[in-house]
Amino acid sequence: MREAGIKGAGIEQQVDFSYQETYDLSMKLIKSAPDLRAIWTQGSDRYQGVLDAIADAGKKDEIVYISFDAEPIFLELISKGVLVGAAMQQPYLMGQEAVIAMDRHLNGEAVEKNRQLPILAISTENIEEMLPTIKRNVLGIEE
Repeated sequence: MREAGIKGAGIEQQVDFSYQETYDLSMKLIKSAPDLRAIWTQGSDRYQGVLDAIADAGKKDEIVYISFDAEPIFLELISKGVLVGAAMQQPYLMGQEAVIAMDRHLNGEAVEKNRQLPILAISTENIEEMLPTIKRNVLGIEE
C-alpha cells in the first residue's frame, strides 16, 4: 500500500465476529483516523455493522466500504454504490473443479497438485457483465 501512496489507519482482529463487534471496531477506526477514506473487511457477513458505523458517523459520502467474499444482497449494494466493490471467491467453481480433479485422480490421470482459481474483482463498473458468473460460481444459483 505504501508504494501506491496509501496510508493504513489500522488493523483490528475480530474475536466473536458479531454485528456489535464489527460496528464497534469500525467506529474505533473512524474516530481514530479523521481522514479515513475506506474500510475493508475480510468477511462478507459483517457488512451491516460497517455500513451502520459509517452512516452513524455521518461519513456516508466520505468513507467507502470494500469486502472480501459476497452475500446475495451485495448484488444490490454494489449496483447502488453502497458497497464500492468486493473480491469474491468462487466456491461453486471450486467444488466443481475438485470433483473433476478427484475423478481424474481416481481414474489414474495426473492432476495438478495446486490448482489456483481466480478471485473475482467486482465493482459498480462490471457487476452487470459479471452477474451470471457471480450467481453461479459465487452464490451457487443455477438459472
